[in-house]
Amino acid sequence: WKELQDTARLVMDKERAAGNKDIWGFVFQGNAYEGLTCNALEWVMSNGGGGIIEPDGGISINNPKAAATLEMVKSWIGTIAPPGVLAYQEEESRGVWQTGNAV
Repeated sequence: WKELQDTARLVMDKERAAGNKDIWGFVFQGNAYEGLTCNALEWVMSNGGGGIIEPDGGISINNPKAAATLEMVKSWIGTIAPPGVLAYQEEESRGVWQTGNAV
C-alpha cells in the first residue's frame, strides 16, 4: 500500500502541475455499504491485520495492524483520494477513473 500511496501521489502531483486540477491518485468505494466492507477487508488482510473471523472461529480484527491499516486508508481521503470518495459506490468510482480523473 505504501507503493500505491507513493505512486498515486507522484502521478497526481505531476498531473496537477501540468494543469490537470481534477486528477486524483486513487478512488475506491467509500460509501457505508457492502463495497466498503469488501475493500476494508482486502486492505486489512493484505496488510497483515487478519480477517474478521478466522476459520477456527477466533476474532482477529481487533489488532494494531488492522487499526493501522484503517488509519492509513483514512489518511488517503482528501490527499490521494477525493473527499467525496466517502459517498462513492462502484459507479461513482468508475466514473471518476473512466473520465481520466483518477490514476
